Amino acid sequence: MSDLNATPASAPHPGDLSTTRRRVLSIVATCSGAVAAGLIGVPCLRVLLSPLDHAGLAGRHRVVPVAALAESRPQAVTVSIERVAGYRKEVTQLLVWAYLEQGTPVVLDATCTHMGCNVAWSPAETLFVCPCHGGRYDTHGVVKSGPPPRSLRRLDARVEDGMVWIELGAPS
Repeated sequence: MSDLNATPASAPHPGDLSTTRRRVLSIVATCSGAVAAGLIGVPCLRVLLSPLDHAGLAGRHRVVPVAALAESRPQAVTVSIERVAGYRKEVTQLLVWAYLEQGTPVVLDATCTHMGCNVAWSPAETLFVCPCHGGRYDTHGVVKSGPPPRSLRRLDARVEDGMVWIELGAPS
């Protein structure tokens, strides 16, 4: 009678099936975690490495006609920069502030040096103001208050044939 309770050799043990389920669930959980980490990690890395973005923008770029600029009154200008990245063409928009100072063009990168937000011109305060954390810069881009660690980046500007051109190199 003891033969009636014997398990045939070819039948799976109850532990084998649950081990397989556990293994599949473990793989699914690991893959889900990797996808979630990627979805969170890639944007975080992009923010951390964003200062390196300007490095690929090196070269000469047209900004605005000199006649469109006013003396001591900054004007927001979007500079479209085309670059080839492998087999793709990318157009990057760079926001700058441009104005004339004693007839000479001044062009400042609008990127706040604290967290990378774009600064806005406040005519009432005659300052550039960062909307993110309240940093304030004077018309030359020098920090007046708030958390920014450095002045706004002043870009090398030249006038040729009535147009203002900037020369971008590696970020300083």
